[in-house]
Amino acid sequence: MAGNLKGFLNAVLGPGADGLYLDPRCTNFGGPSECVTTYRGDPIDWSPVVEIAVDIAAGVACVALAGAVGVTGGASGVAAVVVCGAAAAGLAGIAGNVYAGRDPLEGVLADAVIGGGTAGVVVAAGPVLRAAAHAVDTVPGSAIDDAARLGSNANNITPNVGAPNAPQTTRVYRVEGPGNARLDFSPSGNVTAKGDNMLFLNFGDEARAHQFLTQRVGQGHVDDVIKSFDVPTPFVDSVRAASVPQDLGRLYPSAPQLVDTTKAVDQYGLPACWIGNLNQAIVPGSGRMSC
Repeated sequence: MAGNLKGFLNAVLGPGADGLYLDPRCTNFGGPSECVTTYRGDPIDWSPVVEIAVDIAAGVACVALAGAVGVTGGASGVAAVVVCGAAAAGLAGIAGNVYAGRDPLEGVLADAVIGGGTAGVVVAAGPVLRAAAHAVDTVPGSAIDDAARLGSNANNITPNVGAPNAPQTTRVYRVEGPGNARLDFSPSGNVTAKGDNMLFLNFGDEARAHQFLTQRVGQGHVDDVIKSFDVPTPFVDSVRAASVPQDLGRLYPSAPQLVDTTKAVDQYGLPACWIGNLNQAIVPGSGRMSC
């Protein structure tokens, strides 16, 4: 892919009238005099732009594939996606070279760097962009605040009037029975979450909890009940800001997963590393059970 940068400039800027034309056949700036000359109306060579676009597409495709099939989370998962992007772009470069009759390895290293770099940037930027969007979306009084979320959860966000400047609280719901019990209740209403598996919770949507209970009872789980408790609303904001779509959960094993988005807007699966934070956030004595 020698001369890609020059070819890219030619395609984007064009030679123009008496414009600087950088011949993509030249391998470096400051080469022979014929490499940098002025032309009028020379044809634009789009092939370098196409090659770069294919490299970038290879990186993005590897990110999408990793999300679809699920790869090992953490640093090893990111590394696998980067290697995939580099390999895919490199193979595409080799195929393009063979088709054009060039040296098969010409510019393949640059292809691999662009493809792998794109994959790495996309993977790294995903949660950062989501966190930024959530941060804007949850600014108190923000005009961009999620109307659907507020509409469904407004009745379950309670101002704490016991102390000045105290945070609001949000009601959290979970439907469970003897076979999947994850919440322990004391006689005084204190709640403790337990277990090491993903804990699925509904933040603020009581109607969805009753709907899900009806579904579970209809499936034969007649002993299931709705368990609920309060947490400070800023805790819900932190879960929302850190969350990732469920199909990317394997890439980010320590992040809450956004689940059942067609049913309710604030339903999350909390991984084991979040259980301690949840237990610290639960308002003492707020536990309730209903059917």
